Amino acid sequence: MRYRTKVISLAAAIVVLAATYFMGGLFTAQKAVDKKSMEPMFDLSLKETLTAVKVSTKAGTLTLEKGANMDEWRVRIDEQVTYPASNVRINSLLNSVFDVTKYKLMGHGDKYWSEFELEENRADTVEVIKDGKSEFKLYVGKEGPGNKGDY
Repeated sequence: MRYRTKVISLAAAIVVLAATYFMGGLFTAQKAVDKKSMEPMFDLSLKETLTAVKVSTKAGTLTLEKGANMDEWRVRIDEQVTYPASNVRINSLLNSVFDVTKYKLMGHGDKYWSEFELEENRADTVEVIKDGKSEFKLYVGKEGPGNKGDY
């Protein structure tokens, strides 16, 4: 073989090997898990169409409801008393709820709930309601390691 043919063949082999290495890094099982873990937990289109959010903590329960004008929110503390709510604060709450991702699965089933303080009587909850029907309930348990979030 001539020198030029050898150089071209070697360069082509290096390009193929480099491409194979690069593509293998993109499609590893860990990359798939990482990508899946960053998917949103809840349907983001629901954020625009929900009608109420019920927040329950150890201190009590309150309901945030959309007003007749869909850009207004009200806070209902009990059945008779409602107050106007800050749209900025409501949007901040909704963003924090709908930004939850499938970050890391800590365990399947209720045997782990007590360890993470996710039982019904211990966890704080945020329930999203659309047209009087509960769409989902988010349980917030104890603080995670290093104070970097909650379960």
